[in-house]
Amino acid sequence: MTAVAIPRVSIVPRIWRNRPARWIGATLFVALLVLVTITVFQSSVGRQRAEDPRSSTRQGAGALGQLLSTEGIRISTAGRVAEASERLDASTTLVVARPDLLTATEARRLMDRHPARVILLRPPAGALEAFGAQVEATPPRAGVFQPDCLLDAAALAGPIEVDDPVAGYRPTGLIEAACYPTGAGYAYLRVAGTLGTLDLVGGGLSNAAIGKEGNAAFAMNLLGSQPQLVWLMATHTREAGGSTGGGPQPTLLPSWWQIGIVQAAVALVVVGIWRGRRLGPILTEPLPVTVRASETVEGHGRLYYRLAARERAGEALRTATRVRLSRSFGAADDPVVLAEAVARRTARSPAEISRLLSGPAPATDDELVALANHLDRLEREARQL
Repeated sequence: MTAVAIPRVSIVPRIWRNRPARWIGATLFVALLVLVTITVFQSSVGRQRAEDPRSSTRQGAGALGQLLSTEGIRISTAGRVAEASERLDASTTLVVARPDLLTATEARRLMDRHPARVILLRPPAGALEAFGAQVEATPPRAGVFQPDCLLDAAALAGPIEVDDPVAGYRPTGLIEAACYPTGAGYAYLRVAGTLGTLDLVGGGLSNAAIGKEGNAAFAMNLLGSQPQLVWLMATHTREAGGSTGGGPQPTLLPSWWQIGIVQAAVALVVVGIWRGRRLGPILTEPLPVTVRASETVEGHGRLYYRLAARERAGEALRTATRVRLSRSFGAADDPVVLAEAVARRTARSPAEISRLLSGPAPATDDELVALANHLDRLEREARQL
């Protein structure tokens, strides 16, 4: 009787048993997986909002956010006016990235918290009215503009380049500073509005523009005047009850969690296909013919020789010798006792016998042959009366 393994029916199509076909299929699958990952990543990046301090797109402000964080400014983003207003106090700078999305009620709610500074990024005419700024919007003009004012933030930064203006600004009431004249207006104004003091920035803070001229220095001087900065990224307004609209609900999940689930599912399917063809339970059946023991030994020998398994072959020889000697002299479980018993039957020392029965594995074929000869001679000597 011998044990044979009955393979289960494979779930892999017959074509996958062909090695070239498997390689081609695996290559196509990997290419498809890479393509899907790149597409989803680009789509995720494309959904990043402009003027967001976490965004790495050209229109985002991730570079400015990193610069401010490096200088020790604590930046917190908010998607709701209510959320932003709770964080405001006299030691906080408020940056409104999309002032055109806020109503006058929402603007008043923010200003009532009396932050140290309120900065509106590229506000259009409607936003100026909502915040009570006594300013008139002028046609936008891009270009490189000189400070032409005494404000420290502008004078130290020097010229800036504005390439994404929404409008220029011309004061119609009291102002504290007017810098970077564009011809019809200014690219930066600090005005005393009806709700409080406002800083109007015409542009130049995006990732694409922050490295030009003195844009980075001006932005750092202007936004980094306080240790805390609240960056409001409102996306819609006018919720029921007059409360503030806002961006998406806060979540602890990363933006790529959907594609992560898809990839995990695909990996699970691949592992299932890979492990689908496996050996079933061990069954026994009678052999149809009788095999001579010498053929089995020769087969094992050829297998060991092909695999260069000298250690395994040497251990098999030693184990067989120990079993035969222990049957004749006892002490099968104690190699020391067995070596002493065999030594009493031969002219060899117990140390020499122990080295033969449990010594280091042969390193070469010649050493393996020598080990077999020594074990055979030891066994013949032990059996001589």
